[in-house]
Amino acid sequence: MMRVAIWLTVAACSSNYLPQARGRVAVTIRGGVPVYVRDGLSHEHGLFGSGLEEAVAGHPGAERAAREYHDRVRNGTIAAAVGALCAPATLGYALVRSADSQASLSRQGLEIAGLVALGCAVALVAGGLYAASAEPYRWDAINQFNDTVELSSPIPLVPTLPAPRSSLEMR
Repeated sequence: MMRVAIWLTVAACSSNYLPQARGRVAVTIRGGVPVYVRDGLSHEHGLFGSGLEEAVAGHPGAERAAREYHDRVRNGTIAAAVGALCAPATLGYALVRSADSQASLSRQGLEIAGLVALGCAVALVAGGLYAASAEPYRWDAINQFNDTVELSSPIPLVPTLPAPRSSLEMR
């Protein structure tokens, strides 16, 4: 039953649409993850968003923004993961040591363990916020790339009539 629920959830977060605009980067969802499409080629999001760098390759400004996106996602996720593993491990160690009568922690040892756990919690929150701050760089990379793409067919200009002349003379 759980597999059916997971399958339905993933199926609901997918799109069969393949953008056709040439020379532009579009974003679609497949299997619940973003996929970047450029010139009919799909670039998976990849680990920490490395697919975006492939999708905007050839445009220096977009490449810089894509690298910044990748670096922020990578560094923030790693910091959050270290914090998420470190805090409970430190607190668990302190609790086990304080409960063991033969190897009891001193008050100073408990304070140090508490400070380390607090530092780990700060790394968890700060890493998550840093990773979340990457999102604008993703859209900057896509928009910078798309804004410099030359249109394959120019947009026809609508001819305009000259404005009627007005005169300030008295009649």
